[in-house]
Amino acid sequence: MVFGNEIQRIHHRHEPPYQANFKVKEGSQVKVVISKGQEKTKVPKVVGMKQDEAVKALEEAKLKYEIVEEASKKVEEGYVISQETAPITITISRPPK
Repeated sequence: MVFGNEIQRIHHRHEPPYQANFKVKEGSQVKVVISKGQEKTKVPKVVGMKQDEAVKALEEAKLKYEIVEEASKKVEEGYVISQETAPITITISRPPK
C-alpha cells in the first residue's frame, strides 16, 4: 500500500500502463498497488512564535501557508497572534497605525 500522492510516481515507474480487461496467461503473477489515500501530517502549533520560527516549522512539516498581518497593541511586532488550519493561515502582529 502506498499514499495517493505516490500513485502517479509508481505508475510512471511501471510502464506500460495496464488497460482494463488486459489478458494475461492463466497462473501469471499480477501486482496490484493499493492507495492508502493522502498522506497526513500534523500541523505544528505556531502561536506565540516569531514569524521566522513559525515559517520554518510549517516548511519542515511540508505545509503550504499564508501570512496575514494584523495590528496589535498587546503582542510584540513579528510574533504569531493566531493560526487557522484550512487553509493554513498565520496572523503576524504589526504595530498599530
